Amino acid sequence: MEFNIWVIVICSPLLAFLIYQETKRKNRHWLVWRLVASVILVLCLTFMAIPITLSTKKQQKKGTLNLLTNGFIKDSLAAIKDHPYYTDPSLHRNLRQKATFIPDLAYYLLDHPDIKKIKIYGNGLGQDDLRKLKNLQLTFYPAEKPQGIVACNWNGRLKEEETLNVQGTYNNLLSTAIQLKLIGFGSSLDSIKIPAHSLEKFDLKHQVRQKGKALLQLVALHGKDTLAKETIPVQTFPKTPLNLLMLTSFPGFEYKFLKNWLYENQYPLALRSQISKNKYSIDFLNRKGMKLDQIRSTILEKEDVLLLDQQTLESLSSTEKQAITQAVTKGLGLVIWADHTTSADPLLKKFKLNQPLKEEKSLDLSLFNSQSKLSSLAINQAIYIGNLPDQQELINHKQQQIISAQQLYGRGKIIVTTLQSSYQWLLSGHQKDYASYWSELINAAARKQNPSLLFQTNNAFPSVAQQLTFTIEMPTAAIPTVKYDQKHLAVKQHLLFPNRWQAQSWPLSTGWNVLNIDRFNIDFFVFGKEDWKSINAIETIQNNIKYSKTNPTNTQNGQEISNTIKKELSIWWFLIAFILSAGFLWLENRIYAQN
Repeated sequence: MEFNIWVIVICSPLLAFLIYQETKRKNRHWLVWRLVASVILVLCLTFMAIPITLSTKKQQKKGTLNLLTNGFIKDSLAAIKDHPYYTDPSLHRNLRQKATFIPDLAYYLLDHPDIKKIKIYGNGLGQDDLRKLKNLQLTFYPAEKPQGIVACNWNGRLKEEETLNVQGTYNNLLSTAIQLKLIGFGSSLDSIKIPAHSLEKFDLKHQVRQKGKALLQLVALHGKDTLAKETIPVQTFPKTPLNLLMLTSFPGFEYKFLKNWLYENQYPLALRSQISKNKYSIDFLNRKGMKLDQIRSTILEKEDVLLLDQQTLESLSSTEKQAITQAVTKGLGLVIWADHTTSADPLLKKFKLNQPLKEEKSLDLSLFNSQSKLSSLAINQAIYIGNLPDQQELINHKQQQIISAQQLYGRGKIIVTTLQSSYQWLLSGHQKDYASYWSELINAAARKQNPSLLFQTNNAFPSVAQQLTFTIEMPTAAIPTVKYDQKHLAVKQHLLFPNRWQAQSWPLSTGWNVLNIDRFNIDFFVFGKEDWKSINAIETIQNNIKYSKTNPTNTQNGQEISNTIKKELSIWWFLIAFILSAGFLWLENRIYAQN
């Protein structure tokens, strides 16, 4: 109101000055028209600063509120018989002449207790606004699935050299194909082409070798145009050293090359290779020595993975086999090289070993979990593993015949591999394939470490200024001290799991944030409000559909009433009148000067 008064105070002397100047002018031929133009000039200037509203009456169903939200189709406005409203200020530019803005939905509903039904068009209301619609009937008219990335997830906390998998769904509404790229560390890491008019799943991969925190980009390109550019935050942590014990019946090539590779990659390794009956060659690499004349439970409980060949497994004493079986049930990983199809050992009999139906001159292997293809090996494979329901394949040949498979056994895993000449990769210069093969087997079999602290958020895409719930799982039931932004957060204990706690906060800044739990810092990423728009739209639509199903609509038609609607007169009309009046005054003055 004060602003309007100041505008009038400023414009009134301006109008008086213009009238005074016109009456004192020598040429009084166009005096009346110049006075009218001066008045119009000042009035238009005033009304451009002070909005003019017009009241109109419109028939509307009693007790019904029509709400427009982001994603609504403009053409659908004509189909809405009742007057529409909106609560999002970002829609003001497009809707201020066609709908009425509601600054606060809760206050509006409190001021209009006759409203019992709400019709929502578009993506819908946010969670906070939906909570304000208690005891109201909701009819939701969802928008179409938006263009862009409508689903996405990735393993953002990685160990060194672990593969990052970015998976999701892209909705391409264009008539031409687009390219989706994973970009980071100054280069394009992986890409896929999304066909035209398709809802396509994607799976982009990259083996992260850098340590620490990093921000990658998921970019959708249509020619040279960038359709979407989303941030993929990842963290890479140092690998936990795995203690390996390897037993072989003879020091063959596979044993020698694997020994060297494990040593070069800093694995703590203990090796025992049989030379003759009851005589062994024993080595300790990257670790202290110990007695390996007999395999005992005290030795195996300190190991993470045990690697041995089929002949060694079958030649062990019953005491040693029992110690291995008990260690596997407690979490030890067991990797067995199988070289023939028949075995009396109970652990190996769990796997179905078969000879190939036809002999092949080369192996084209791929990792089942990541679908990464390895270089071909020019060898004849003598044994394959049959597919059983309680086993999972790890490495296969042409996605048909299984080379390596795993099976859960207690808390540990048993992995059988039938590849006897993986060292051929090294001889042919394919060190990366050799590393991928053995990393896959060792990491799959490794004893699972119990982390001292587990942490997760309730939202995969935390956003600034939105409520975020932290779930913290501690090793004990002691109350944790949780701090965020130098402030202590209240924690709530889980009813069933006493070592699980929850805390809530509202992130204040985008980018990497730090949560301190018992003086231990945990980094998490907070996205901006403009990030992942398509996914947020899909989530909002699903929330509104779910809410509308839990609040059934009333099919009875409401009584129509006459409702007074206030519309703001467009500023463009006053601007046009201002220009015309100013143009007339200028042009008339030029004509008078020439005469």
